[in-house]
Amino acid sequence: MQTTQKRELSMRQISLFIGVTLIIMAIASGIAYGYLHPTIFQADSQSFSPERLQPTLTLLRFEILLWLVVIVTDIIVAWTLHLYMRQFHENLSLLAAWLRLLYTATLAMSIGYVLQISVSLESVVTQSNANLDALLPSIAAGEQAFSLVWGFGLIIFGLHLLVLAYVVLKVTTIHKVIGYLLLLAGVSYIIIHTLTLLGPDMTALASQLEGFLAVPMALGELSLALWFIFKKVSDLKVQPALNAA
Repeated sequence: MQTTQKRELSMRQISLFIGVTLIIMAIASGIAYGYLHPTIFQADSQSFSPERLQPTLTLLRFEILLWLVVIVTDIIVAWTLHLYMRQFHENLSLLAAWLRLLYTATLAMSIGYVLQISVSLESVVTQSNANLDALLPSIAAGEQAFSLVWGFGLIIFGLHLLVLAYVVLKVTTIHKVIGYLLLLAGVSYIIIHTLTLLGPDMTALASQLEGFLAVPMALGELSLALWFIFKKVSDLKVQPALNAA
């Protein structure tokens, strides 16, 4: 009896940890990519004018900090999701975890380009003889490299969501709607970012699809996070028939 109670408490702690970590990750990535990144890397390059350079550098440092939060929380989510999902399907749970870790590694690589931009801007601020105009092409190239590498990573993330969706749809304790939202989000990530990688001709179509699918893509993991936070312990139990699936 005590063993069962301890196990239920452990599962409840894991589920809360997954849910809260997913929410933190979503907020951090939303601010970093949804607000800070487009504010810093404006099309007219006015953020990198001499009079706005110091505020831009401050924002860039904050963006990098938020990306580091995303990396840490992604690693935590990959591991804790595996701890929970492995009771239903060990192999697919492990595959989903490795795909998420691979995506996280790709994200870390892409952030390296943003970090290089930050170092370059730091040199301009600290060296009065530094030529800001000469750095603008490398800044643009660095931002493009960031988008390219992270776009490839988001395809991997889409594959992670597809595997996770399959496992969720096999688990009757998690609402099927959440599984279908994860499935839709996974397919959307793969299609949109594959189109982006195909070249400029497909970028406009990818942007249109992203605007249309942005809410379903966000709802995938958000709905899963809320389920983990608010579900009762009894809903977290493994059903014997599912272990054999």
